[in-house]
Amino acid sequence: MRALRDGPRPPGGARVERLTALEDARFDAYEREFAAWRAQAGVLAGHVFPEARASLERCLVDGALVSLTVDGAWAGLAGARRATLWALEGYEVVEELVTAAFRGRGLAPSLQRGLIDALDPGHDLQLFGTIHAANAPSLATARRCGRQVVATTWFVPLAAAT
Repeated sequence: MRALRDGPRPPGGARVERLTALEDARFDAYEREFAAWRAQAGVLAGHVFPEARASLERCLVDGALVSLTVDGAWAGLAGARRATLWALEGYEVVEELVTAAFRGRGLAPSLQRGLIDALDPGHDLQLFGTIHAANAPSLATARRCGRQVVATTWFVPLAAAT
């Protein structure tokens, strides 16, 4: 994660801050924004789901829930939680959502960079997460922030395997 922290900073006037609480109004707004995004997400709608409040609260406990604001307006939310995956110790990104009003403005790298900055700097942990193959914008954002594809998983129906 040290290499990610030392990487280039995205331009722009977005502000990302670490949250210390998950207020009902913010969570409700997140759920509405996610539902609106999912309604138009096409093939991704069947593969990407909103994080439960308990999951986001775990991100909060781990010091890894951040909010994006632009000119004082809420523009997004990102969260990660401490986890171990395939012997990798670190943080698993579980959510990154830019609101509809701010989507398409190149703000996702600022949101992801703000999340990276919020993570515990005292350890050289890994940052990992799952990005569906059809989610090209999310993959592009991750790469712009210095993240790399290190593993790929294919799910094959058992009937097709025989």
